[in-house]
Amino acid sequence: MNQLKMTVNQVTELIRNNVKGSEFIAVDLEMPLDSKMNKGGKAAANRLFGSGCYQKAMLNGNLAGKYIEAVNRMLKRQCQKTGETFEPRTAKDHPWGDLDSKRVFRIHRTSGLPYLHLRVKNQSFGGNFQANGKPLTEEQIEIFEKYKKERKAYGSSTQDGLENKVIVKDFSLANIKAIRMRGVEIEVIQE
Repeated sequence: MNQLKMTVNQVTELIRNNVKGSEFIAVDLEMPLDSKMNKGGKAAANRLFGSGCYQKAMLNGNLAGKYIEAVNRMLKRQCQKTGETFEPRTAKDHPWGDLDSKRVFRIHRTSGLPYLHLRVKNQSFGGNFQANGKPLTEEQIEIFEKYKKERKAYGSSTQDGLENKVIVKDFSLANIKAIRMRGVEIEVIQE
């Protein structure tokens, strides 16, 4: 596999200019736990908030996937098995951003920043870490787990009743550490 180093802006332009349709991609991420701990504005009660803790993960999936078509395809198969009547669903507007014309990036309506839009096929969790790179302590894990249980579970009403969910996620380009696609591994360097 060829290896390259590119900045976030270079990777953004590379993907924007070269992805023409559905494209398989693998992404290595290091995501701050702060965003996960501030859902609903509850961060003030969480002692881990703002401490630099982060999560590692690796995801495989497709860029430029068609979410609602995938949901309806799964729902139709499910209805055929169960004998239920298939009624196609429509997707609701996203709360904070819109997909670009190629469905590769979700553009934040306020900041204008692009977020990589990925239909996730599989993912592996790499662990939660402190800012210094060491794993979370038992106490920190307990705090984070307690907080996660208090959060409302996310669910898409578009997929209500669907046995197999279509997982779509949007990632800040600042959280991407590496991308693998078309036989090339790109280490993403933060500018």
